Amino acid sequence: MIPSLAPAAAFLSAPLSNYLDAFVLADDPRPGIRVSELLRPDVLPDFLCWDGTCHERSDRRAVCSLWSLAYFHRLIPLTVMSGALLGLDLPVGMDETEVIFDEHRMPVAIRLPHEGEISVETDPFIRFDPLVREHLEPMVTAVSRAAGISQKLLWNNAGHLLEWLLGELSTRTVSACASCFRNATCNWNALVRQQHWPDGDRNCLFDPVRYELVDGQPVSWRKVCCIRYLLPEHGFCSYCPHLRAKAGADLSSTLAKPVVLAA
Repeated sequence: MIPSLAPAAAFLSAPLSNYLDAFVLADDPRPGIRVSELLRPDVLPDFLCWDGTCHERSDRRAVCSLWSLAYFHRLIPLTVMSGALLGLDLPVGMDETEVIFDEHRMPVAIRLPHEGEISVETDPFIRFDPLVREHLEPMVTAVSRAAGISQKLLWNNAGHLLEWLLGELSTRTVSACASCFRNATCNWNALVRQQHWPDGDRNCLFDPVRYELVDGQPVSWRKVCCIRYLLPEHGFCSYCPHLRAKAGADLSSTLAKPVVLAA
């Protein structure tokens, strides 16, 4: 955990606390690759084929979708928590950051050039512009092109995670910081509730989840399937839109454990 994030450790519990080691600084000795280099068309495909020996007969699109989920879990939660809870702007543009991979070429950490800077910015679209426009946008474009999967799927991977994260921040954290998150003049939920950016550009993170009542209980479904079910060892996740038609039945034998890549 980088030192500037230490205040968050005092009030975050699992699963949110599992993300605190997602960012490291230059003193981390593990080798990494700059994100702008990673996204080159002659480099990225080699990393998307993670653990190729285990997945050589698997659907490449599903493998790449899971890779993107792992990447987004390393990038998005800690960036948003730092800004929303600590007022800390982290340097997460793709030209500033490096990715550290494990032996299977799955992303495990992101190296930042410094600890970030305190900001009083309350507009979420200004505060998180570097995250969305300088990192997520080029990442989604590059992965979509290299993997042959739709940008809509990849944006839903990111948006579903962000929607879940914002909900967790508003209900699970117990501190003055959590109170500030819920009551501040800034509306962090606009990141997934506002259809356009202030300049008129389409917000690709908009409305990623559908909410319905099933037998009187609220149920959430992704708008776009992550296609993990194409990998037999994973099956459907509990948010899969393909299962909506069966929502009235007992799905306990059908649902796989939801993807949680933060631990």
